[in-house]
Amino acid sequence: MVKSEKLVLIATIGTTHGLKGEVYVNSYASNPVDLGRYILYSDDAKEFKILDIYQNNKRLIATFDGIYDIHSAEKLRHLKLYARRQDFKDEELEEDEFFNADLEELETFDLQGKYWGKICGIYDFGAGAVLELKDSKEKKFLIPFTKSTVLSVNLKENKILIDSVSAGLDCMTKKDKNHECQSSFPGDIP
Repeated sequence: MVKSEKLVLIATIGTTHGLKGEVYVNSYASNPVDLGRYILYSDDAKEFKILDIYQNNKRLIATFDGIYDIHSAEKLRHLKLYARRQDFKDEELEEDEFFNADLEELETFDLQGKYWGKICGIYDFGAGAVLELKDSKEKKFLIPFTKSTVLSVNLKENKILIDSVSAGLDCMTKKDKNHECQSSFPGDIP
């Protein structure tokens, strides 16, 4: 794997299952058992190959090449696994669905053509996805990733069109010192 390749987080390894190296896996794939179709990589670019994968009581259990006992399996706990973006077919996506890897580094502009920054992260803390933007001064802030805020995504032009009012960005441009922004967005990242 080349470091510059785009990667998609596809699974996280959980606890061990039994004594022979099996582990529970939290899959983020639309069909969890499809994990076995991909070559997987850890954060440090180590390759992982699934030898066997199956569901048991709605939990996914996998055996990895080179992991044959509980002691080796315990070392994998909390490991994040990635697949190369190029290994996914775009036909698998619904309209208005995107891989996070495709959105990172896209430039954001509002309806008036004002540049707001590049996407440097996508997060979901439970109440819906948010996009982290980094402006030209390296300041980071968050906007909601909703249909009312993100009006269009153009991967070919490397652009996202946003509604700055819906995103709460109008608060950043107000010069009136008496004006207090009521929006929780954008929030500065500590």
